Amino acid sequence: MYDYAYQLFAKPTEWLTVLLEDILSAKRYIYVEMYRIHNDDTGYKVCQALAQKAREGVEVKVLADSWGSSFFNPGFKEIQEHGGEVIFFKKIVLTFNWFAKNHERNHRKLICIDDEISHLGSANISTYSLNWRESVLRIRGEICKTFKKLIVENIKVNSAKIRLPKYYKHIKKEGFTIIRETPSIQFQKTKSFFEQLIQQAKREITIITPYFLPGLFLRNSLYKAAKRGVAVTIVMPERSDVKVVDYIRELYLNHFHSKQIKLLFYRPDNIHAKVLWIDGQVYALGSSNFDYRSFRYMYELTISGTQVEIIKLLKTFIQETYTKCVDFEEYNKQKKSWYFYVYAVLLLPFRRLL
Repeated sequence: MYDYAYQLFAKPTEWLTVLLEDILSAKRYIYVEMYRIHNDDTGYKVCQALAQKAREGVEVKVLADSWGSSFFNPGFKEIQEHGGEVIFFKKIVLTFNWFAKNHERNHRKLICIDDEISHLGSANISTYSLNWRESVLRIRGEICKTFKKLIVENIKVNSAKIRLPKYYKHIKKEGFTIIRETPSIQFQKTKSFFEQLIQQAKREITIITPYFLPGLFLRNSLYKAAKRGVAVTIVMPERSDVKVVDYIRELYLNHFHSKQIKLLFYRPDNIHAKVLWIDGQVYALGSSNFDYRSFRYMYELTISGTQVEIIKLLKTFIQETYTKCVDFEEYNKQKKSWYFYVYAVLLLPFRRLL
């Protein structure tokens, strides 16, 4: 048996409190791989803690995405001044083909401390998302060593300015399955893994995602699951922070509803959690959204397993989420203007970039 302890955080404020405690307790190293460390009070507070540990002699490495994080964050400068290392993933390139060259981003959110503690999931380090509902798993156990290797791997690849392989086999370690996504149109590992879990479902499927733009094969997998009697529930925000996605998803919702798929809309604020739950026995969570961009263009990290402790935490998390949602009928009472649907149709050809 593996000696593990787990915590699941839905509130970023609670997660950040524990994260700062873990950082300040570090003795050997702190490795951070994060899409967004904002240049704001929250980002600076975490950077200050990292700088303090670097000053104490703890090895500190931060891999921040160049699109999601600012070069001008004074907290990064403090980390470097005290001996820590800050690496920017794929710096933005000024070129005629600007969007295509800069579209592939590192969307992972992973922190490893002293070969003992890992934090991974959906949350960035920023003030503007403090009120969002997230899904961040804190794991205390040996798997941290494996996660550390993945961060080191990405740092090396980024420093050498070469691409990671387009196809990675899943890592199976100590009861976890780890899915590493790298940009590829042909090999979309996370999407294929999700499809496999959906096809195996016998009783229930719950998907929680901030951005719901599934491709044809995923849509068909969900339709078939509902047809064979599986209770399929999809939870998304009533209004996400990306309005473009909200416009396009509107074109899908009525069809999903007609297939007896339950649609729930989180009302208090944005829900940024990313969870797939199958039959109350198997979970998948991480940084990947249920959309084209995560599956095709982003470096993502998802873990899956059947650990009873994590299943219990997620069951509570999902039940609490449901209580703050409205159903499709209630959501549909909000009349949308004609130009809303015009925008949606005009944006539809660009859905594979979102």
